[in-house]
Parts: sequence; structure tokens; C-alpha cells
Amino acid sequence: MPLITQRIVRGLTPFMDPILTPATRQRPEKIILGVRPGHRPSDKPPVRIFLGSERRQFRAERVFIWSVEKHRDPSRIYEIHLLKGLKGYVSGFWITGFTNYRFAIPHFCDYQGRAIYNDVDQVWLTDPAELFDREMGKAGFLSINDHDTSVMLIDCQRMSGVWNRDAVVKTTRKRIEARARAAGLWGEMEGRFNARDKEYEPGESACVHFTTLHTQPWRPFPEWFVYQDNPTGPLWFDLEREANEAHFLPVSALRPSLAWPDTSLALSARDDGPEITRLLGVHPAADLHADTRRVRDLLERVPDADLPWVLDRLFAMTANLEIELREPVWIRRGKPRRSLHFWIEQLHLAQRLNPETRWRLERRVGTSRRVLTGGPLPDGPVAIVSGPGARTRSKAEAVGGALARVTGREMTRVGRHGGRFVNGVRALTGRGLIDDADPAPAILVASGALAARAARRAVARSEHPPALVLVGRNAGRVPEHAGAAVSMAHHDLPPHPNRITTLLGFGHRDEWQPAVDTRRWQDWLESRPRCALIVGRNPTGDWSSDELETVLNDAQQWARERNARLLIVTTRHSAAAGPWLQRRADENVDVYAWQRDDDDDPYSIVLEHAGALLIAGGTPAIFQDAVAGPKPVYLVPWLEHPGPWKRFASTVAARAFRPSYNKRGSIRPQQGLTYICARLVERGWVLPPRGLADWQRLLVERGLAAWIGSRAIPSRRHVAELAAVCHQIMQRLEPKADAPGTDKDKARS
Repeated sequence: MPLITQRIVRGLTPFMDPILTPATRQRPEKIILGVRPGHRPSDKPPVRIFLGSERRQFRAERVFIWSVEKHRDPSRIYEIHLLKGLKGYVSGFWITGFTNYRFAIPHFCDYQGRAIYNDVDQVWLTDPAELFDREMGKAGFLSINDHDTSVMLIDCQRMSGVWNRDAVVKTTRKRIEARARAAGLWGEMEGRFNARDKEYEPGESACVHFTTLHTQPWRPFPEWFVYQDNPTGPLWFDLEREANEAHFLPVSALRPSLAWPDTSLALSARDDGPEITRLLGVHPAADLHADTRRVRDLLERVPDADLPWVLDRLFAMTANLEIELREPVWIRRGKPRRSLHFWIEQLHLAQRLNPETRWRLERRVGTSRRVLTGGPLPDGPVAIVSGPGARTRSKAEAVGGALARVTGREMTRVGRHGGRFVNGVRALTGRGLIDDADPAPAILVASGALAARAARRAVARSEHPPALVLVGRNAGRVPEHAGAAVSMAHHDLPPHPNRITTLLGFGHRDEWQPAVDTRRWQDWLESRPRCALIVGRNPTGDWSSDELETVLNDAQQWARERNARLLIVTTRHSAAAGPWLQRRADENVDVYAWQRDDDDDPYSIVLEHAGALLIAGGTPAIFQDAVAGPKPVYLVPWLEHPGPWKRFASTVAARAFRPSYNKRGSIRPQQGLTYICARLVERGWVLPPRGLADWQRLLVERGLAAWIGSRAIPSRRHVAELAAVCHQIMQRLEPKADAPGTDKDKARS
């Protein structure tokens, strides 16, 4: 849906939308960063910064204020005015919740002095006073161009004639900006004060602007966008990590919001008012710390600005916190409703600041109910559920077994009983999967499409939901809370903070391949040197005689040059090629034509005993088995010949992640057909074709394999990824002082 359409719908239905910031203030809330202790106060005027923000941007708001705190002059006062939730403005139809507030800044400053304006999706890397104190000449405002007002230095007196409250209320943004240009009030500002995404230059940029909405690292609107990685994302995550380490909260019990006194007075009149007043006071007594505390009908009443410090206080003073929320379906004055994503982000912040607290949230909206848990994992086993295939089972067992070893838990299997009908019911409802498990699992690992759907629904309806780990390409949507998804790089799935990508995956031969009878292959085993060609699936279908001729000649030539004994192994995907290869191969070449349930199948033998492995065609499983071992691997280049569905899926995936640009060269917000395609891929309804050709190239670039026709020799051995993947999973399942980002936490070979 186009972004402007979304805003129009939300503007017409404010009684249903939990995203819009309630208009409760006449003037912006002010946060003061005073002179730091030990510094002589400066005689310079306070640096005034007006920050355009909205309810769902509280995470970005905190990091922005921290960036100012980190880089400011400690001897000077900085005032940060929050432009959000202001009365008297028809903001429901603006592109953002704060679009036109910026033009009322001269009014809020009583048309005196200077002010900086920043959007909330920005961070400072230098002292903002550098911009605030600069010479403006005859300009009324400075920006990087006369159509971009996302960062401005404003002379409030000069702008009083064109930018005032009446103009904001009665005029559109384009007309307000046009009036300022016509009056000749614009002046140019250096680009380093508004470096947009890829324009960021370390050591040069003063203010970085994460302007592309669907690549903002903190992902404020997952309902509106399918987020993608931002090349500058690690910069933002580093700032958030620093704020967490400093336990930085812009609003606190010592300096609460302007709305807190009224809220505190109302809370004090309750039956439990005295305890709440003591608990949320400036200096709570140590005897208020509780092993278990139940909070009911409290957080719904706390203003948005005060929620972070109130939750931080509750977490700090409680070992096991149980929260009950009851929010209305219809939003009205005095009866607000926040989205589930908003609550998850608030609880994640409190959890990162207090990692030892275990919590449980029960949220009701009308007749709907959802339970979430967090903090240290409870006692209980690691349960696994998987589809029927051997490879699918092996993935679940590999990840589940590793997590059980790391956490010192038992591993159990659930959902083993029942036919297709029962499994289908489980996938649709989640019933009967973990309901009767005793003890209840602490972690649920699912592999396979139906198993993942059943696990997701079982967790959603559980009274004490386990952490959820989804494994594989067909696992569907990534869990937003208390979960992780593990997939492979060549799956080309959308990035997500809780997605972990691997190079090879799991379920290799040493974990599941059965032993075979070796007597038939003694001559090959006794030869020195020896090599093997594994012929897998042909991307075009069945192997043609011309294709087999080329592969056979290349393999035999490779073996002759090295004086090696060659064994050719076909698989179930290339069984028809076996007889042809037996007829055409040289006399000293052994050929195995695949047969079902054949003890003579030498597949596992060649993986273990071949001096080198040659791979033609194949499936991801064959590549995984070959590269996971210690043998050098040589690849026949993979030729893609997709069918109609793969061509359709490839078109959808390309459209989902192909950027479009506006006139100034910035990437447009994800909307329209691009949004639809991205959502289809993100939900797993249309999966991008496996990029096996790109995967082969990546293996060669990493030195894990070489092309069969080259003289190169694989220079590296694969390092098992399972331990690193388990570490990253536990980072997401248990509280840590820092939050993982999509750009850094990837398993590497």
C-alpha cells in the first residue's frame, strides 16, 4: 500500500490506530542536558534542538538524545524539544506524525534566537553546537538544499513572517516551503550536517540521516515495511549499545515527563497506591525488592515518555515480574492502546538493562489474548519437531542437540505421533504439540514448513511459551520476540535482527549418513591417489548425453592429469545417468548407478576416503556434505535453467529488493507492488530460487572449493558453524547487555 494511502486511512480512523501519537501537549516536551559536574558553565546560550518524533520512534529518539549527550560540550546547556503529540494540528494525514511541526519552531521559540531542527531518524557524530553557532548571513534558515528541511538551522525572528503556527495549521508543507524560498530566506548548509545513508563518511560526516524508511536499523514500523539491511546500520547499533552500557534514559524518576505528576497522583489514590508511590519514587527503599511481583492496571496508565524508566524500575526491583495489560479495541481520550510491537520494544529495552529479571506479559485487547515471556530461560528441555525428510530431521536434531549441550538441558522430540491429517491440524492450530508436554519445553526447535507453522501457532497459544528456533528455508516469518530463524546465505531471504545466516547449514554426512558395504569398492580404496565425481541433480531436468559427455571428459581428464583412480557416483536425482556413464567411461573408471536401498552405495565412502571430490550438478545437501569434510572440492559450474514457477519467484524477489529513486537521488519508501512482493517473500509464500550458482562462486571466493577446469587449489578448510550459530541463537533467546544487529551477527566459515 502506498505510504500516503496508509496515512490517509489512519487519519480517517484515529479511534482504531495504536500507532498515532495521542495529542496531549500544547507545547513540546523539553529534555535538558545540563552542565556536567566538574565543569564551569559556559557563557554561551543554550543549544536548542527541536526533534520531530512520534510514538513508535521512541527507540530512535533515545539513541538520538544519547548521540547529543555523547558529543556535546559538557560545560554548556542543551535543550531538546520533542515535537510529537501536539494539540491543535491535523497531523493524521501527514506523511510522518511530525511532518509540519518543524515550521512552528519559531512560534515555540517566541520568535527569538536560533534553533536546530532534526528528524528523529538521525544521529549526531559531532557537537551540534558546531552547527548552532555558525554564521548565517542574511538567511532565515540553512539546509542542504531548498527542498530538504530534515536538518535545519533556523533564525526564528527572520522566519516569523512565513513560518508560524497559523501557517502550519492552514497550509500544506509544500506551500510553506515555497513561501520561504520565494522570500529568499534559504541558505545553503554543508552536506556533512545531513549525510543520508550511503553519503556517510567516517571522520567527515557530522550528522547521519537514516532517510530510507525501509532500511532504518531499529525497524519502527514492521507493519508497513519489510526491512532491509542498511550499510550504515552498525553505526546506529554501536550508539544504542553505548547508551545501554551507560544505562541512559532521557526521562527518569528524577526528571519525569510533564504528564507524570497527574499520573502519579491518580495512582496514589488506588488501594496499592502507597506501595506504587514508594516503588516509583526517586530513591526506592531496598526492602521493596520482591522475588515475584504482579503488575495489573498500571502500565496502561503510564505516559509514553515515562514507560522506559518505570519498566526499568520494575525490572530492577523484581526477580520475576508478571504484567497484565488490558487495552481497549476502540481508542478514545483517556483510553489509549499501544501496539504489541511497541510493548515488545519497551520490554526488550528493560530486559537489556536488567538481564537477570524474568518476566511474563499477558495482554488482552477485547477478546484477543497473547502471552509473551522473556529474561533467563526457565527450566525445561529443548524440544524438537520436524518434517518427515531425513535432512529436515537432521537439521532439527543438529540445532536442538547443540542447544541442549550448550545449556545443559535434555533434548526431547514432540509431534512424532499422528498421520497427515493430525499433522495438518497441528499446523493450522498448534494444538497437541506442546500442550501436554511434561516438563514444558524451554526451547522449541522446528524444521520444515508444516513443523514451523505448527510450532509458531503452538507458541502463540501457550500459557508459558517457549523460545522458538526455526531452521531452514521454508520456516516462514522470523519470530519478532524470543526466537530466531536459521537459514543459509544462498536462500536470499530478507534480513532480520533475529535471522542467522550460515554458509553450509547442518545435517551433514557425519550426523545422518548410514554406513555401507565397502567390499565392492576395495580396488578403488586401495588405489593411490584416488578421486570421486558425484553427479547430482541437473538444473535442466534429466542429463542429456552431450552434457554427460562433457562432464565425463572433464572428470577423466582431471584424474589423468593427477594419475588418480576415478570413482563416479550417481544419486537418486541422477539415477538415469548411471547406465550411460557405465557404458562410456574408461575401463579404469568405476561407476556406480544409484539404486534404492542399496548397501553398495558408495556415497559416504567417497566423502570419507576420496583424495578429492568433483561435483557436477547436485543439491544443497551434496554441496554441504562435500565442503563440510576435509577433502578438496572441485565444482562443475552450475547452469541455471529455471522453469515457469522459478522465473515467477525470481521476478517477485527481484522486485521486492530493487530500489527506486526520487528526483534527489534518495531511495523511495517501499510501497505498492514492491511492498507486496517483499511481503510475499518475507512471509515465505513466494521463496526466491536457491542461488546455487552464487553459492558456488562464494565457496570459490572463500577458498573452500575451486573450479574443475582451473589450476587453483582450495586453500581453506570449512570451520564448523554449529557452535557459532548456537551462540548467536542464545544471544537472541536470553537477555544481553547489547542487542544483535542484522549487519554484524552472521555465522562465518
